[in-house]
Amino acid sequence: MVMAALMAGCAGRDRTGPSVPAAQPPPDIISPAAGQQRPVSHYYDFLRAQLAARSGRLEEAVAFMKDAVDKVPDQVVVKKELAMLYIKQGRKDKALEVIKEALGQDPDNTESLIVAGSLWQSAGELDAARQAYEKVVDNAPERENIALILARLYLQQEQFNRAAELMRDFVKRFPGNYMGFYYLGQALNELGRLGDAADAYQRSLSIEPDLIEPRAALIDIYRHQGRDDKAVSQYQAILERDPRNAVAALELGVFYKKQGRMDKARAIWEDLAGRAGPDSDVIKAATGMLGRQRYDDAIIALSGVLQHDSQNSALHYLAGAALYLSDKTGPAMDHFQQVASDSDFYIDAMIHQAIIYNRESKTGQAVRLLEAAMEKSDRSGKAALIPYLSAFYQEQEHYRQAESLLQQGLSINPGSTELLYELGVLYEKMGDVQAAIEKMKQVIEKDPENADALNYLGYTYADQNIRLEEAESLIRRALELEPESGHILDSMGWVHYRQGDYQKARKYLEKAVEKIGDDPIIFEHLGDVYRKTDQPGQALQYYKKALENGADDADAVKEKMDALRQEVSP
Repeated sequence: MVMAALMAGCAGRDRTGPSVPAAQPPPDIISPAAGQQRPVSHYYDFLRAQLAARSGRLEEAVAFMKDAVDKVPDQVVVKKELAMLYIKQGRKDKALEVIKEALGQDPDNTESLIVAGSLWQSAGELDAARQAYEKVVDNAPERENIALILARLYLQQEQFNRAAELMRDFVKRFPGNYMGFYYLGQALNELGRLGDAADAYQRSLSIEPDLIEPRAALIDIYRHQGRDDKAVSQYQAILERDPRNAVAALELGVFYKKQGRMDKARAIWEDLAGRAGPDSDVIKAATGMLGRQRYDDAIIALSGVLQHDSQNSALHYLAGAALYLSDKTGPAMDHFQQVASDSDFYIDAMIHQAIIYNRESKTGQAVRLLEAAMEKSDRSGKAALIPYLSAFYQEQEHYRQAESLLQQGLSINPGSTELLYELGVLYEKMGDVQAAIEKMKQVIEKDPENADALNYLGYTYADQNIRLEEAESLIRRALELEPESGHILDSMGWVHYRQGDYQKARKYLEKAVEKIGDDPIIFEHLGDVYRKTDQPGQALQYYKKALENGADDADAVKEKMDALRQEVSP
């Protein structure tokens, strides 16, 4: 969407974050009411906490505020302040614990609800956050900011009717709040009421004409409606207010090109070419197009700008990347080859060229290209090239060269878990399983949450039929990190198979097949399980699928099928 592109080019600011008043001594604990005789030492604890917090002594501030809470446990506002101190410490779990206590005492306390809503929102507990903000809006409708936060939550949860209803009421009460009209426009847009959405966006712009967001949304609507002149007028309005807005300029240039208005497109391309340095907004805007997978538009824009700056390595690299991602490898190669060796994009361009050669079964050319690039590169460039060159060596079964290269990479970057992992995989290919195991252990020692290494080590143990309890533990940790990974599900199924628990094995392997429907190893594993559970028909079916999908050891699979047929033959 155009809106996403324009928004990506803007420095966003969060206009709807919870607004919690600065901490002040709670009115009812400053001093006793006339004639009352009760201690006021809690007030001094409160003040000392505030003074310590202002001086950055948060631990001390928390200790004082906890003392205040202990002395006046019925004072919700003091607990709220303690929660705020915990938030400043980054201890959001403790903050939520305290604020829940406060809400238990006073479920409708506005300030406590706002703090709780913010904490739940940051923890991803959006339903709880929404319910807290709904209470605030009901009890304190004057809190504009909370209504906007709630509207944004409704939009995030795709509750568009509720967002529209909330914002309709909101703009009646706060007709000068541009965000209210903007959120109303978003809700109506999602409900397919494009005309009403456009009216809401226009109202937002009548309050704040410099806004990008409503104009971007209007461009999407007008383009959907085929109202090209209206869309162009919004692009122009953005550029009138910010002539150097590269995102809007690129988008408008593409739009003019598609309309056949080449003179206007060329004028934009020429202007952009004059400011398309390596770290410029022009390059960032084009990169954003690629990031949003708008490859055709990126090709149009980059080709246009290159007409006016044909030696620009950054533009050539991005054009090559857009073409490569569009499976137009020939033209992509032409652009990659024009990236100069002193460009920041040189290494990436060489890697892309090598990948293209490899895809064309020209691995030798890929190797020679990267070897030449290694000679021209500094240490950081070599570190980027090594994983690819090593992979190509391995395709050629030049394992010693690959090993030497990975060792060189580790001498440049000793902490690289990626290189350690690749070295472990290489050792297994070389038949040195123990060395592979040691490398995987080193990866896990450096990065205990490396799911690939956890899975690799666990699967290796299972495949060797050793240390099965440890294998299950390792794979379970990997699965907790990546519960949707088909390969890790396969590993868990395989370790259960080795343990003789065929029902559990089948459960995990069937899930693995759902995730990855073309892996011959998973098919073979599932065939083994069905064979063990006396389901020969199913076993033969999955062995056949393993062969159809290129089983590594096709002869072994065929032997299993032959043996199974003999077992069931009368």
